[in-house]
Amino acid sequence: MSHPESLPLSADEPLHPDGSRPLVFVGGPFKGLLDPETGLLPDRHRSNYRALIDHFTALGFEVDNAHRRESWGAEVMAPDVCTRLDYLALRKAVLFVAYPGDPPSPGTMVEIGWMSAMAKPMILLIERGQEVPPLVAGVHTIAPVRYLGVEDGRFDPDELDRVTTELLGPVIPAGGRAELVTPRT
Repeated sequence: MSHPESLPLSADEPLHPDGSRPLVFVGGPFKGLLDPETGLLPDRHRSNYRALIDHFTALGFEVDNAHRRESWGAEVMAPDVCTRLDYLALRKAVLFVAYPGDPPSPGTMVEIGWMSAMAKPMILLIERGQEVPPLVAGVHTIAPVRYLGVEDGRFDPDELDRVTTELLGPVIPAGGRAELVTPRT
């Protein structure tokens, strides 16, 4: 089944007739990474999340991310608030991109479970040499998942684009715009 949707080259240009753009949710460890002295996410982790956010924003996606939403730790939300917001965003998302964490983040494991239950596409960023929990290593058997190796949380943009295309279909130039040709599951 094909339903073409154009991806704007400008993040300000809406994708859908209702003015919305497809949502990518970027997730990964948060609370366990907060610096105990500052209460903030350290810069090296923050820069990895920002790189993912910027990458997908540049492709024309709307991007949700709890780390950014909670001001990198300065405005941590209560469990009743953040759980609901993350779940609703994942229900709306066309793609979940996440670092499972090492050790695995309990919150990210829940989000992977939600997405696999909805059979929605995921890209899991696995640190080279990291031991992956068996259920995460096997989640591709029940949901559309690609595993992408990273070093110190840094990803290869070309590889990220390749696995995104495998999951969502090719993004090809069409008259000055990019077009999402065939979503895949």
